[in-house]
Amino acid sequence: MASEKKNSKKLNNLNYILYFAIVLLIITLGFYFYNFNNGLSADSNKWGTFGDFLGGTLNPIFALFSLFAIIYTIKIQTEELEFSREELEETRKELKESRIAQQEQSESLKLQNMGTQLQIFENTFFQLVDLFSKEKEGLFASNFKIDTYASIIKIHMDSKKVDIPKYIFKNDEGLLTIRSITAYLYILKTFQIASRINYDEFNIKYESDTGSYFGQLYQIIKFIDESNIEYKQRYINILRAQFTKEELEFLFYHCLGSIGKKRFKDLIERYEFFEHIILNDNIEKQLLEYDIKAFGKNEKILEKYNELKSKAQ
Repeated sequence: MASEKKNSKKLNNLNYILYFAIVLLIITLGFYFYNFNNGLSADSNKWGTFGDFLGGTLNPIFALFSLFAIIYTIKIQTEELEFSREELEETRKELKESRIAQQEQSESLKLQNMGTQLQIFENTFFQLVDLFSKEKEGLFASNFKIDTYASIIKIHMDSKKVDIPKYIFKNDEGLLTIRSITAYLYILKTFQIASRINYDEFNIKYESDTGSYFGQLYQIIKFIDESNIEYKQRYINILRAQFTKEELEFLFYHCLGSIGKKRFKDLIERYEFFEHIILNDNIEKQLLEYDIKAFGKNEKILEKYNELKSKAQ
């Protein structure tokens, strides 16, 4: 609106020049008739003289006014162009500021969305870890008769190679009851020493008891692996901190079994799950069956791993 008023005022200035030229023409005519002729003449020579007078008098003045009008028009156009450039620049700045504001809003929404996703992930993750801890605490094996495995256990007890864990005890019915992964690891080692049983045979007998334990652990690691969060290793480390040395060793054997190799072993290696495992003779025998990544920065194991690999070559 202000721009339209300003343009109208400039056009009025041009009209003033036109009005002044018309007034000047009238004055010139009046001056001529007043001084040189008392009225209209029928003499063509006088009309010629009259034309020469008007041409000689008004043409230079009108030409000067035309020049003024042209200069003024150019000035108006220049000002309009400058104003247009200023408006264009202002529009460009507004668009830039708007774009920056949209980008900031987009970044803010992105961060907010990431925060929401992380919160959802962590809520689910810690719920899964809590369920896993409860599963571990309530882990029981089926009772089995002492006379079935008495000779095996007696041989192992007499050897005194491994202390009998407190989770194995005799109940009132004469059955041997076991609880926790420590007990299962003890039985596995007993079988390995006394009867050379492999892990698959052991798993066939006890998978009904330990299957849920390993199944939940696998789902937690898979959940972390398939999520879109950053620093996945941080959550793997939190999960790994829940493990005792016996649990890590039992997982070591499990991932070398038929089921563990197919579903579990790759994830364990990728996330350096055995970085804090305790090296012993049984683990050393099967160390090379894992990729070296599984042991993270455990210098002692890495040194032994490279030594065994050099011997194998």
